[in-house]
Amino acid sequence: YYGGAEVVDQIELLCQKRALEAFDLDPALWGVNVQPYSGSPANFAAYTAVLNPHERIMGLDLPDGG
Repeated sequence: YYGGAEVVDQIELLCQKRALEAFDLDPALWGVNVQPYSGSPANFAAYTAVLNPHERIMGLDLPDGG
């Protein structure tokens, strides 16, 4: 869907594998969806992965492309 998603696909597969292993689930019987349901939660996940508590980032207002 988006250009460059090949790397994201690899990350998704790794996340699925690790989630199944973490809960000791058989991949033949269980599936895991690690995709966010929209861009906003995906952005939030990325921000919280790199920011420490109370740190800030700057973003554009929606009408300006944010």
